[in-house]
Amino acid sequence: MSQSDSGGGGGAAAPGITADTITLGMVTPMTGPFAALGTDGQAGADALIQTVNAAGGINGRKLALAVQDDQYDPKQAVAGARYFATQQPVLGIWGNNGTATTLAGMPTLQQAGVPLLFPMALSTQLATYDRSFASMLPLSAQFQLLSDWVATQPNLATGRWGILYQNDGTSAEVADGFKKGKTPLTDNVNFERTATSYATQLQKLQAGGITNLVFIGNVNQISVALKEADQTGYKPQWYSSLGNTSPDLAKLTGPLAEGVITVNPYAPPQSDLPGTNEFRAAMEKYEPGKSQSMYALNSWVGGKIIVDALQRAGKDVTRDSFLAALQETKDLQVGNIMPPISLTATDRTASTCIVLAAVNQGVFKANGDPVCQ
Repeated sequence: MSQSDSGGGGGAAAPGITADTITLGMVTPMTGPFAALGTDGQAGADALIQTVNAAGGINGRKLALAVQDDQYDPKQAVAGARYFATQQPVLGIWGNNGTATTLAGMPTLQQAGVPLLFPMALSTQLATYDRSFASMLPLSAQFQLLSDWVATQPNLATGRWGILYQNDGTSAEVADGFKKGKTPLTDNVNFERTATSYATQLQKLQAGGITNLVFIGNVNQISVALKEADQTGYKPQWYSSLGNTSPDLAKLTGPLAEGVITVNPYAPPQSDLPGTNEFRAAMEKYEPGKSQSMYALNSWVGGKIIVDALQRAGKDVTRDSFLAALQETKDLQVGNIMPPISLTATDRTASTCIVLAAVNQGVFKANGDPVCQ
């Protein structure tokens, strides 16, 4: 049966929806040096899908996911977006991992009107597409919140702060946001996306007396940087972004991971909360052995919001009715992973808070209360 004559909400206005299935797409790295970002994200999505389908699906339909591998390459991300825009109909694109790659594919999705749903991407540019929805604040806003909070902590505000970030055109937003806050930024340096060593940049930061270092890159990159800094005796307090809130950090670096602090939009995956407990149980049941990282949790959280909107959109769901329901999300509870979620046509960001998490005996645990806008 073709999509156009499937009926029951499966007409031309409902790409990705047939009489018995709702299909979403994902463009994410599944191979290459950064494959963990995508495999973790897909695992979180699959755990959510299998949980929903085992409970009977959504208004008589089962969820399905189609994935395109972008290899963490913007050109491949464009090809993946084009595939879903022109070849395989999907309700929307869910949980892409990578800011530069997501932004590269966004114009193609925008031209075709394909919704971009809760990617692990952290740029202010995402908000320029009115069918894009975020589960978290962009990097700039997250680190402005961090800078403002640091200024209230006497033991931190007197330190010298620096940022080491991936030169992908968007990670620089961390420095921009931090500078807007109330804590002075002493230095910031960058590295190329394909870099395998950060020794030169670390030497510069060490020479500049940086005592608090924010590293923006993936878990493999920060693991190398931690080891290189240790080899020279450089021991700043390390900070990073949510993508590194992963058990893989301790696996890759051992005791060097202890005390690393990450800035997150919601509670870390290993938290003892109803929502994170449900997430981990689903991962263990449906995706055993897969990393329960923030990439996986981000897909799970985004999926919870998508499922809620689909349920409210009803049996005769179309892309437009789904988007209308999504924009009417009100006080959605996700087991205390984050504050209750509300979305509108003009406010399409689920979380406006940050949660600091620190590695304690190899596990990221929340470090204090949420800091909110």
